[in-house]
Amino acid sequence: CRGFSKKDRPRMPPSNLRPAIEALLFASDQPLTLPLLAEAVESEPEAVTAELLGLADDYRAQEATRGHRE
Repeated sequence: CRGFSKKDRPRMPPSNLRPAIEALLFASDQPLTLPLLAEAVESEPEAVTAELLGLADDYRAQEATRGHRE
């Protein structure tokens, strides 16, 4: 971001982090590394990891729900 040092750069609001990560994963035609994802969403790798684990849980829950609708 122009005008901000890396340390002072505004961070993505936590409520936007998971949808942003999900969008990047679906839009990419290559595997994305944790450092690349963290840089892209301007967040710490630990925060990105937490959101990735949350996404995995969400998808598992959706799959389990679909399996019970037969």
